[in-house]
Amino acid sequence: MPNDLPTVADMVADAYDLSGQEVSDLKNAAPLMARLPAVPSSNGTTHKYSKYTAEPVVGFRVENDGRDFDHSTDLVVTEDLKILDWSWAVDKAVAEAWRQGGAAAYIAREGARHMQAALFQAEKQVLRGVADGVATGFTGFADNAAIDALADEMVVNAGGTTADINQSVYLLKSSEVFNVLRTEGLGLGPTLLQNMVGTNGNFPAYYTPACAWLATQIGGAYSMGRIVNLNDVDSGAQLNDEMIYDAVSRFPAGQGPDLIVMSRKAQEQLRNSRTATNIAGIPAPTPEMAAGMQILVTDAIKTDEALIA
Repeated sequence: MPNDLPTVADMVADAYDLSGQEVSDLKNAAPLMARLPAVPSSNGTTHKYSKYTAEPVVGFRVENDGRDFDHSTDLVVTEDLKILDWSWAVDKAVAEAWRQGGAAAYIAREGARHMQAALFQAEKQVLRGVADGVATGFTGFADNAAIDALADEMVVNAGGTTADINQSVYLLKSSEVFNVLRTEGLGLGPTLLQNMVGTNGNFPAYYTPACAWLATQIGGAYSMGRIVNLNDVDSGAQLNDEMIYDAVSRFPAGQGPDLIVMSRKAQEQLRNSRTATNIAGIPAPTPEMAAGMQILVTDAIKTDEALIA
């Protein structure tokens, strides 16, 4: 895609007759990015961590006889970090035409919007991965081989049968699922005044570099659970507490999840299921907890998933 630089005509919010209050048509909050811990990459653009995969064989023995010694087993997991880029530029003359504070105010305003867009793009990649997210991005939850099929131990089937209208709910042990960064964090670089080349020649522009190497560490086989094939169409395919408790029951004793991630639509399905079982017959409140877990709602969850088979 060619560069799409802002023009003076794009500055509709700079009119003097506006109230000064700005609202948005977008759903681009990134609460999961804020909630997950962030760790530095173990080795530059490649992050490696060990996973305990087999315990040592131990046992009883009789007196005057022994037993064979054994050892535990570890597996090294490798995650490749990918470059997320939210750099941008604006013609110097266009930026300085911003009447409410000049170039500095315009750059700060547009930079904040680029930062928010980058966080939301990262959140979508964390959840959707390369399968349903961006193919050149890092692997995410949906790519996790431990939760990508109905036969997997940590998967609960909600029972949807209609294709391409489904969504998932994820249960996490947040102490084992991380954002992985090569640098200390996500942010904007210093804005520089430099030359750019247009169709007919050179022009000065303010350029703000912004990029980072990023990945997600999914953890072990019991770090994450998933409820799949949820939708609003098929009978019984709406989220309820029974499904959530089923998913929780698949975690090891004493090592259950503490965070459940879902869309607003799934949260409403859960609320509606509680209304149906409410003895008082009144609408249940919007749930903020489920099975002792905090409910985190995000618009980054894909709501037109293919059926998980």
